[in-house]
Amino acid sequence: MLCSASGFWPPTRAIAFQNRVRRAFLAVFLHDVQDHVAENGEIFGTVAQTAAVL
Repeated sequence: MLCSASGFWPPTRAIAFQNRVRRAFLAVFLHDVQDHVAENGEIFGTVAQTAAVL
């Protein structure tokens, strides 16, 4: 569980933080695979970029 300076975060803050991290990762992932997805939905080619450390 995530901790703050005053102890454990309330569950709602921890969940909100996790959701922000997931959205950020998904946004970077979608950007990275842009132009690498065929019409049938298969990913092809290579993805050169990597996500920055969050």
